Amino acid sequence: MLIAMVLDLNWSIYHMLILILASAAIGIYSTNVVIKLWDDKDPSKVVIDEFVGLLITMLLVPLTWTNILIGFVL
Repeated sequence: MLIAMVLDLNWSIYHMLILILASAAIGIYSTNVVIKLWDDKDPSKVVIDEFVGLLITMLLVPLTWTNILIGFVL
């Protein structure tokens, strides 16, 4: 069911906001754990912030595979 929802691309703005907030919260928590484990203030291997940035970019545009690709490239 989750795969069908992801592939459908018919998400409301509320679904996107929930995904953004959940991803940001998970990213903040996991990055804080990684910072302590690796003793690195800005671990370049952690890219959850890039994913959240892409979600924010896609928040107000029609969610199509073409727009996702363009948002990813930009």
